[in-house]
Amino acid sequence: MNEALMQAVVDAVAFLALSDDTVVDQDAALQQLEHMSSVLGGLGPVERAAFLAFVAARARQAHDDGDQERSEFLRALPEQLGLADGE
Repeated sequence: MNEALMQAVVDAVAFLALSDDTVVDQDAALQQLEHMSSVLGGLGPVERAAFLAFVAARARQAHDDGDQERSEFLRALPEQLGLADGE
């Protein structure tokens, strides 16, 4: 998968999930997050593995950079999107 596209997806999910209601309407954010989860659920096994590896690498990088909030968010992201192994 293209790393720029994966980064754009991760950044969009983070923006929608972490922004408060003064930035984005929470109902609209939830609706879009559910849609993105559904679309990402359609990834084939190779693409899913690449996306999960990308997210894990970004979580490690955030941890190494001292950004615990982003690191924790990224570690939880596969499960929140329904992409964790076995789902």
